[in-house]
Amino acid sequence: MANLKQVNTALISFAGDHETMPWHMTPEDASLHYDQILRAMNVTQQWSGGRYGAKDANGNTYPQAGLANLDHYPIDPRFIFLSPDLRTQLTTCKLLASPSDPRVKRYNALDIRDGKYNGFGARHWYRNRYYTHQYAFSYGICQGGDDLRGASLLTLTRNIAGGNKTRQDFGWTSHNWGWTHIHRTLTLANTQWVGPENKIVDANGNETSTFDRWRGSREPLKRLSMSGLDRGQGNAGKADGSAESVDDGTMKEALEGHFAATGGNGTSHGRIARPFHAR
Repeated sequence: MANLKQVNTALISFAGDHETMPWHMTPEDASLHYDQILRAMNVTQQWSGGRYGAKDANGNTYPQAGLANLDHYPIDPRFIFLSPDLRTQLTTCKLLASPSDPRVKRYNALDIRDGKYNGFGARHWYRNRYYTHQYAFSYGICQGGDDLRGASLLTLTRNIAGGNKTRQDFGWTSHNWGWTHIHRTLTLANTQWVGPENKIVDANGNETSTFDRWRGSREPLKRLSMSGLDRGQGNAGKADGSAESVDDGTMKEALEGHFAATGGNGTSHGRIARPFHAR
């Protein structure tokens, strides 16, 4: 719990300095912020993705290409924590690993040892771009969270399936099958936490050991479980700075409060992004 609380605090501090969470930054501000770490790695190839002129999930129009891939750096936890500000707050990737999740220990240690950004970002992506491997950390982020909405959710442990995202979850594309491993949508019907038994009771009252991933395909829940958290048990952090252990019922209550919160930047939607283990 202490690690999650520090991650939560780091995000709140980021929002205090930038007047917004990473996922609510305008495309121009996100490019300016994350381009600096790429320039430090001598990255010169601009990112465009064919999205110039399109709108993101917040209704902002994408500018001409910078260096940072805006469909990753400000919204994907594998990239978000490469922010210089967040790295300063967290010191190394170690705080991204929950003591309840020994499965991530080996990859987390590799990130600390080999990370290109002072203990973060050991995994090479392409053309001198690096990120923190999804096997190396335990926490996800809630993209509807905002520091000006104290009841909104900011962080959570990765042992929650959520629902498959839709085309409307992002303003400019439906993305691909790989994205649905990490980017999910929480509703009041899918707040069930996965335990070592690798089973949950779905919204229809049926016990299942899989979850919907992409266009009807399903994945085993064992890819989400954390050995130190029981079935129906997870951890979640809010924008008021609190972090607590929650069960399926109290997570539903927390999500109700999240959806009801008003003010601040963006809207209190249920989109999350959390690590996923492919084996």
